[in-house]
Amino acid sequence: MNNMMVEALKWIALVLVAGFIGYFGRYAAMQIIDKYRRNNSGNGSSEKPQGMSGADGDKLSEAQIKLEKKRAKNESKRLKKKDKT
Repeated sequence: MNNMMVEALKWIALVLVAGFIGYFGRYAAMQIIDKYRRNNSGNGSSEKPQGMSGADGDKLSEAQIKLEKKRAKNESKRLKKKDKT
């Protein structure tokens, strides 16, 4: 019984350590990507438009992403229709 508890605690510790490494590994990767994007953008600013900051800039970029997805989807549909005819 005691050996079984020790084994279970080892697995629990292993899962917690793996989660910790995964979380902070992802965080570090996102920081590196963000730094790379800022360095390659030319002027060193973030990708938000001038005059927009905080939640407004985030909402604007989310809206732009949604618009781009819609455009890509419509283009895909248009090409499919063209192929059928």
